Amino acid sequence: MGNIWDIKGRYQAAMNNEIRGNRGIFGVGETPSQAFALDYVEISTTGNAADFGDLSTAARGYYPGMAGSNTRCFTVNLNAADGNGMHYNTFSSLGNSADFGDLTTTNRDSTATCGNNWRYITCGGYVASPAPAQSSNVIDYVNTASLGDATDFGDLSATRGTMGATANEIRGVVMGGAQTVDDTPTAKNIIEYVTFTTTGNMTDFGDLVGGADQAKTAAAASATRGFMASGHASPGFITQIDKITFATTGNSTDWGDLTVGRRHVGGFSNNVRGLAGGGNAPTLSNVIDYYDITSESDATDFGDLVTARDGLRGASNAHGGLGADSSFFQRPSVNYMPGSGRALLGGGAAPGAVNVLQYFSIPTLGNAVDFGDMVSARYIGSGSAASSSTRAVFGGAYAASDVIDSVEMQSLGNASDFGNLTDGRHSITGLSSQTRGVWGGGEAPGKSNIMDYVTIATAGNASDFGDLSAVRAKAGSCASPTLGIFGSGLTPTIVDIMEYITIASTGDVTDFGNLSTATFGMAGASSTTRGTFGGGATPTKVNVIEYITIASAGNATDFGDLTAARTGVSGTSNKTRGIYAGGAAPGLSNVIEYITIASTGNGTDFGDMINSVSYAHGCSDSHGGL
Repeated sequence: MGNIWDIKGRYQAAMNNEIRGNRGIFGVGETPSQAFALDYVEISTTGNAADFGDLSTAARGYYPGMAGSNTRCFTVNLNAADGNGMHYNTFSSLGNSADFGDLTTTNRDSTATCGNNWRYITCGGYVASPAPAQSSNVIDYVNTASLGDATDFGDLSATRGTMGATANEIRGVVMGGAQTVDDTPTAKNIIEYVTFTTTGNMTDFGDLVGGADQAKTAAAASATRGFMASGHASPGFITQIDKITFATTGNSTDWGDLTVGRRHVGGFSNNVRGLAGGGNAPTLSNVIDYYDITSESDATDFGDLVTARDGLRGASNAHGGLGADSSFFQRPSVNYMPGSGRALLGGGAAPGAVNVLQYFSIPTLGNAVDFGDMVSARYIGSGSAASSSTRAVFGGAYAASDVIDSVEMQSLGNASDFGNLTDGRHSITGLSSQTRGVWGGGEAPGKSNIMDYVTIATAGNASDFGDLSAVRAKAGSCASPTLGIFGSGLTPTIVDIMEYITIASTGDVTDFGNLSTATFGMAGASSTTRGTFGGGATPTKVNVIEYITIASAGNATDFGDLTAARTGVSGTSNKTRGIYAGGAAPGLSNVIEYITIASTGNGTDFGDMINSVSYAHGCSDSHGGL
């Protein structure tokens, strides 16, 4: 009889942090000619490194920025031939790197890169052309699960390169560095940090031990501690390993020493062991050291690199930035279950159009975090998303765009092009079943009565569904698996009408009933049997929530109140909770609140959005239409 896999036991082992990724990659360097090799080791063992593959030979092979998620190794490695290129490898598959995308600026070398499981940041570096090289303060970011060009994150407090970078799930921290290519006398003792869920400039954390000016390189991290090992401090090379505690700020402390003092060393870790490899002292080194990151200790010999070299970095699929419950190889179902309550909020006005995609889990209270980016910045309308349990589609944009974007619910990353609406418009309203998404109304710039539909599982252009009873924009919507309801909106007068469609068919709407108040800019949320509509303006902003029984046509009934009157609210739900997020009251709001759909009552605080926006579009993998 074949082996039986104990699913429950394996899941429990994963939750206990007993199943982890175990692979680290040392990247490129100089031998002293440019090297493009990637070496790898299994972190929990000892022994010599083995060949993994090569970085693109178009890239300069010296002092890359490297970071890892639990699946990908990300490398930034630049020269005039490579321009502003980024590259990636998959940890589980040996082989050469592939193109990831481009940084925001060209020819930036000797950057510091770190990340968690969904975002990498790349900091500083030297701009080689025109000569002489000048240091940079630029911070870029990309999302780990997608491919594409970087976006500006903010700035370092001072221009510099050859820094070390480390991270836990929440913070990215950079240490040391120098303002010129020659580490001394311009080396810095700066430690500063950013929070991954936001964008913005670095914040001061503290200083390296004793105020020493050090260009440190080899990084490691547990979920709570970050480390930098080795470096260059006049008059020579150092062995010191520095430690910080991520949750606090303050100066680093001495943790121990490497076996040999050297600079330009590559480093990575799992959650208990840090490795440091290569560098020069001043001759090229092939030494790999390891040290315990759970208790103070000096390093011990691990083995050797394939080739002695200087100016390399490292990344792993197991470091503390990946989290205690995510830094191991898992099947996707362990990470995320379709229909488990993932909600997305996309785009919106802040007050200009934004491209932010953010997500949260409806069953669990808390703040939203970054998912990725829309194809372009879009001010769309509060109901212009539709979703199945696995895919979300977003239709239309300001001003009068016909674009449809899509994202896969299970993988963080940027949206991709799905197809086009039958007519370009914004402020449209979307609803869906498991198979079909439908959009109604909008402005182009005149108001429209068009309804379009797509089959969510198949990328392509929308088809005509039928017509609303009148031209209408900024309506609300909700759905059961059978029926879709459009409520209220601007015609251009403000109306209180509700009308419905049978999602699986095509045709014009049928009258459903009336809301108690004529509004626009409201949002809908539903279970499979009950729909709710919240917020909006009359044009005075309101906090009213009303509900209907979807299977029975009739007028809406009072449900309760939102925590504040606002319009341009975004709505979504699972089959138990309705979510209302953002809006204008009149200042922009980042509030997320929830109701229990089966009962009545006022909204309750859920958490906060990443940014304050109105007219973002909301959807989920478990709404009433599914």
